[in-house]
Amino acid sequence: MTKGLYVTPNQFVSLSEITKTVSTGEFATRQNRYGDISAFLNILPDPDPILRKMGKDVTVYRDLLSDSHVISVTEQRKDAVKSFDWRIERGESKEKVHDFVKDAFQNLDVDEIIDQSLNSPLYGKTVFEKVWMKDGRYFVYEKYEEKPLEWFGFDTNNQLLFFTNDNIDGEVIIGKDAHRRHKHKWELVRHKYTYENPHGVRALAACFWPVAFKRGGMKFWVKMVEKYGMPFIVGKQPRGAGDEAAENMLDQLETMVQDAVAVIPDDSSVEINESKGAASSALYKDFRQANNDEISKAVLSQTLTTEVGEKGTYAASKTHENKSERKGLSDEKLAKKALNSGIKSLVHVNFSEDEICPEFDIYQEEDINKDLSERDETLVKQGVKFAKKYYVNNYNLKEDDFELKEDKSEEPNKKPLDSQITNLDTADELSEAAASKAIQDLISEAIPHNVLQKNMEQTLKPVMDLIKNSNNYDEAFYQLSELFPEMETNKTEDLLNKLFFISDLEGRISAQDESKM
Repeated sequence: MTKGLYVTPNQFVSLSEITKTVSTGEFATRQNRYGDISAFLNILPDPDPILRKMGKDVTVYRDLLSDSHVISVTEQRKDAVKSFDWRIERGESKEKVHDFVKDAFQNLDVDEIIDQSLNSPLYGKTVFEKVWMKDGRYFVYEKYEEKPLEWFGFDTNNQLLFFTNDNIDGEVIIGKDAHRRHKHKWELVRHKYTYENPHGVRALAACFWPVAFKRGGMKFWVKMVEKYGMPFIVGKQPRGAGDEAAENMLDQLETMVQDAVAVIPDDSSVEINESKGAASSALYKDFRQANNDEISKAVLSQTLTTEVGEKGTYAASKTHENKSERKGLSDEKLAKKALNSGIKSLVHVNFSEDEICPEFDIYQEEDINKDLSERDETLVKQGVKFAKKYYVNNYNLKEDDFELKEDKSEEPNKKPLDSQITNLDTADELSEAAASKAIQDLISEAIPHNVLQKNMEQTLKPVMDLIKNSNNYDEAFYQLSELFPEMETNKTEDLLNKLFFISDLEGRISAQDESKM
């Protein structure tokens, strides 16, 4: 049979014809690019312009974390994900596989792995090494940890290299040319990487110059504070005083600066002039603030939450909050990728590569909406019944986590009226008021609303007369069926039993009343 596909319902194209027009290989590569010197080196230079000009590696960016503002905003970005809870979702995986993964994760510091995976937006990528150990009949992780980025690079095919003492050109550990021993050994988490830049986008790269300017400006600020932060002391001597007298007075003034004590001739004077450099100091402060704002924008995409002040509006704060949430969602995916790769390796090594894997999930416990809860409680009391889907959608619950309780009776402790009365030996044990009330309640329960309609007394009178004039049960049943032809047989029997009981009870009460007269 000829292999191919239908491009239209009536037009079939063979596979041989398709391969003549479809190229299955990669053509636009560095090896085919004229003048690309990296193709001859087989090691892809880091395209970061700062690192290339300085001739240094990524450790330059690690040094930026010594800046107080940089460490503050980076931790703030991480906290947007680290504050969430995590769990291992079973999904469609087998129960034994799910239980195995949960037990294996008990040996790992999952919170620390999440924290390390969140370094990828800062440095562009994170490389994890999975260190295995034997535990009974299974292989589990002894360690799952981040390794220094300066140990790794990329070749011209964008494959991850590890530089060793024996191989300064690097050994491929992730890529099509990697040895099979590396298959479940490494995990690469990258942030916004491209073919041109497989290292990923580094938020700290945008912080380099603001931090450098801050540090340079701080030196000048300190000098200015030393120079203008204290008042100037001016000594005045008579015009005829010699150089020796002037030098002696200068020594006295220097002593005065330290000890606030000086001895001068009575024909000399000392003036203390306050510094007027406050305005100049504000310039340095504004310069520092401007660089901090640039750092905040580079890491958080906003500035308001890191520099709280009188500026800003509620709308601006909500905009910044939404940006932080979007950052948190994108970073959350990176953390999930790192942990789900670990789960995949655990399952494939210990079970089968065809086995369905559980999934690592990061979630946030949501507080119950108090207004919604109070409204729903009021509606339930009024008789409204919500479906499971309503609770799932509005209260962040899962269908397997709860059951809806059926309300079989509004008053569970209340016994049926006929059982209350029939439990009494005689009607004499009922007071007249209680007996009359019981009869009326029993009538309301016994006679359907669609039978009574608007005038209960007029409808009930022929029914009670029917019972009183009947010679036996069968005759009453036949006449009641004629009176209510649409009523079902079992309901007719139930109604008839209750009417006989009411008639008998009325007779007993009437006899009791006559005996009192």
